[in-house]
Amino acid sequence: MGIPVVLIAKNQENINRFSAIKGIIPIYTYDDLKNNRINFNPKSLNIEDLKQYMLQNLKLSILKKMGEKIDEN
Repeated sequence: MGIPVVLIAKNQENINRFSAIKGIIPIYTYDDLKNNRINFNPKSLNIEDLKQYMLQNLKLSILKKMGEKIDEN
């Protein structure tokens, strides 16, 4: 949606909850917050291509669940 995001996980172990977005935005911890290692002015990301892939994946998943044959490649 073009909204800059700063994500702060509770701790290093908690970061695994956000594995789906780990390569898209930085994930910080409270330790990073305490030690001033957070960029509070992130740039908006252009994820239009990613959104289109996700929508296509959703559409194909629904069609498959409905019994239609799809090319899974």
